[in-house]
Amino acid sequence: MNRLKTAAVLLVMTAVLGGAALTGAASDPQPAAAAPTAMLGLNGASCIALGSAFGGLTTTDAAANCLTIQKQSDPTGSMQGFVKCLRGDDINQDGSQDCLTTDELLQVTPDDFKAMDLDRNQVHEGQYLYVFAFVQDDAPVRFITDKGEFTNFSGTLIGQDLYCETGSVVPAPFTGDPDCDGSPATDGDGVVAARIRIDETVELGTGHVTAIQEGIGFPMEFTVVGKSETIKLVPLFGKDTIQTGATVPSADVPPPAALDTDCAFGASLSAVLAAVGHESKTVVIAKALDNDGNEVVGALLTWGGSSMTSGSGVAATETWSLKNDNSPHGGVSTPQTPTLDLGGSIGIGFPQFVCGGDEEGDLTLKVMFDSTLDPTSDPVSYAKVTIHVVGPAANIALTADPAVIDCDGVNTSKVTANVTQADGKPVANGLDVNFAVKVLGNASPLKGDAGGGTASTTVTPLRGAAQTGVPVVVSAGDVQASILVKCSGVVPPAAGGAPAGGSQGGAAAPGRPGTISGPDTGTGVPAGRGALSWWPVLGLAAAAAALLTARTALKRN
Repeated sequence: MNRLKTAAVLLVMTAVLGGAALTGAASDPQPAAAAPTAMLGLNGASCIALGSAFGGLTTTDAAANCLTIQKQSDPTGSMQGFVKCLRGDDINQDGSQDCLTTDELLQVTPDDFKAMDLDRNQVHEGQYLYVFAFVQDDAPVRFITDKGEFTNFSGTLIGQDLYCETGSVVPAPFTGDPDCDGSPATDGDGVVAARIRIDETVELGTGHVTAIQEGIGFPMEFTVVGKSETIKLVPLFGKDTIQTGATVPSADVPPPAALDTDCAFGASLSAVLAAVGHESKTVVIAKALDNDGNEVVGALLTWGGSSMTSGSGVAATETWSLKNDNSPHGGVSTPQTPTLDLGGSIGIGFPQFVCGGDEEGDLTLKVMFDSTLDPTSDPVSYAKVTIHVVGPAANIALTADPAVIDCDGVNTSKVTANVTQADGKPVANGLDVNFAVKVLGNASPLKGDAGGGTASTTVTPLRGAAQTGVPVVVSAGDVQASILVKCSGVVPPAAGGAPAGGSQGGAAAPGRPGTISGPDTGTGVPAGRGALSWWPVLGLAAAAAALLTARTALKRN
């Protein structure tokens, strides 16, 4: 488990959710006195998925805003409507972000899309690439691309050259924006949007789009890959065995304090580390690949029926077998997941949280493409992953090496706990093993993870312990045992005491579920989980019907 934790820190800290994909929004370089001042690209499918996740929008509203984002303001969807939702807050504390209600015209910046810029400017057949040119002046803007064709907000193709010079979208070709008309009578929001459509005739590879205002061009590259063909599933760090005991997140509004056992998705570094290090959870990286093996952004994956959500009002302490249509062996935190740029060596995919239910057995998850966000994906392609769900700790066997030492305040003994299930097999990695020295010594660390079923601590008896030895109490889950590290010349314990050098089992109060511990300080203070950096993605569960309805309505308009 130590190797697992080291790998997690080195890999996840530099790659998953901590790389440039989460921090960079605007293209470089940025000319000091130019207009436009920055360019940004968003994959159309990711725009809809993350608009729902980050903006608290229903999937229908996210689709309306994304598909009409070339409009500055409009009650049916627009740039201003979208940004007012992205800048909103969870006012009523129901777990969903609320949009701003102000009539003030917001000045849009690349930072508004910083958390959503998770697509590497990638696009493929059947998708749109939204292109934002951030400007300081009010003057005509021209967009030029060498791959795909521009469309106006109604979807009409207008070629590889788009010219914006009016303040309204009403006159044909419906490409106006107040930042383009050169009139002080119309206030702009500092951004002009264009939309590039990719069809089956566009060659794969690098494309270029340039925004030009007042004779100054600002270029941006994008990548065209193939459509989604196959799905790849890999447990993060190879952890494919978890323990029973995860719980359903509460459906109460406002939500109560989260439990460590809640099967709730979180896309922060601390959340990923906590899930991989928890005995009842693991993380499966899901990827969509094109025919050439390229990882594809914007695919929507459906995880069968094994989701662990709180939509039916299930209490936080209830477990899987109490929810209909779910496996008693466990399930996933998020029933539908979009593929995103996770950064670094992890690449493009989604970190799905998988959790153990209340029965032991094999949890087999079938993952398929959902064509809602990506109509070109293969509807019959699927992949499976099996996660083994095992029982809780039932026995602890303890050894001390050496069993007898000279207790001079310097010499140490290594106490090792071998934690097993009722059938004698090792418990799942990540189970907390707690060490406590009651008197006449200390132990470091005070907490370890049962990697492979074992965990160890180093015990240092103090001077004066020679007459009694040092008792060490070890607990894991509901099980407890103790061992005596003997000192040279120790007097045997009285009848009924712990056997010297041996162990004894017994019931204990249930311990707090496991976490990944920080660097060993000997204090026994558990590492923090950290706050979530994304809004929950659970709103994607009902995406299919809502988006299809929205798409049909928009086409009619």
